[in-house]
Amino acid sequence: MNRQNYFFFAIVMSLLLIESAAADCETGLGPEPFFTHPGSGADFIVTGDFTRRYDVTIQQSEPFDLEVPQVPQDATLIAAFIMWTYDECALPPSSSAIEIDSNESVGGLVGYGTPDLCHVGGCLCFNTILTSAYVLEVDVTPGSTITIGGTTGTNSSGCGPLAEGVTLLLVYDFSESSGELTVKSVDLYAGYISNTPGGVPYQANATLSFSTTYNSGSVHFLINAINGEQDTQQGDWTDNFFINNTIVGGTLGGTGSTTDAWQGLLGANQHTNFYDHAQGDIGSLIPGNSDSFTIRTEKGGQNGAGDCVGHSFVVVSYNYVPQYPDFTAG
Repeated sequence: MNRQNYFFFAIVMSLLLIESAAADCETGLGPEPFFTHPGSGADFIVTGDFTRRYDVTIQQSEPFDLEVPQVPQDATLIAAFIMWTYDECALPPSSSAIEIDSNESVGGLVGYGTPDLCHVGGCLCFNTILTSAYVLEVDVTPGSTITIGGTTGTNSSGCGPLAEGVTLLLVYDFSESSGELTVKSVDLYAGYISNTPGGVPYQANATLSFSTTYNSGSVHFLINAINGEQDTQQGDWTDNFFINNTIVGGTLGGTGSTTDAWQGLLGANQHTNFYDHAQGDIGSLIPGNSDSFTIRTEKGGQNGAGDCVGHSFVVVSYNYVPQYPDFTAG
């Protein structure tokens, strides 16, 4: 989907999600991209921070600042998105607001998960019903600072300060005059999956379709993780993360280990929060001329033991096979 269709898609997606039956386990992630942009050297850069710590009485100080990353020299900023999640006590609204530079900024619902991740009455182990995910396209200036608020206060359903983290994503490309001739596509997938007891037991699964066929070469990959906790060496919070059925915990940047990928590693206070970004080159895991790839987070223990983890977005940038019109067709 290109930028022009983004707002229409967001409105329709929100309405469809709200009309879904409350008994649905989760809305899912993909398979089609939420946003896509093809361009010369198209890529992305990300920043973010957690919004909740283990001790719920010690939140991320609010408001807090995010430094907007610089895009490479000669690059043009194409789009920027802020993404966040809440734990809810009821079916979530189609929109939710945070504050950006003291201005109320309303994002659209892109996904939610219910029932709870761990046990009845405890979404993400914190006694709410479900987790909701929101996305907002924003105007930002690379190299500037923005101030974020409204993420740790009581959310729309009154559950309290249970947002896990905030992500700021910037998508950019280069003009032809820059000399960057590699045509790439940036695909953003937004929604919600988790390793719940529903669906495939204790697995967060998604098959993600490229907006156009992946050619070959590097694939810049990014994913978030919600509610990851460092294991106590007793198997209580173990989890495994796979891309195309290859375990990448401990090797993909931002993950912990092969048996405990998601540990709350984002920001300066590692292992004290519940939010992760993991990114790196996964081109070696995807065969050339592929139309899709898979991601999966499993609980690491037996019979449902292990870490409760959710994901609300994935981003990739990759070389693609250009599609040309068939002038020979009748």
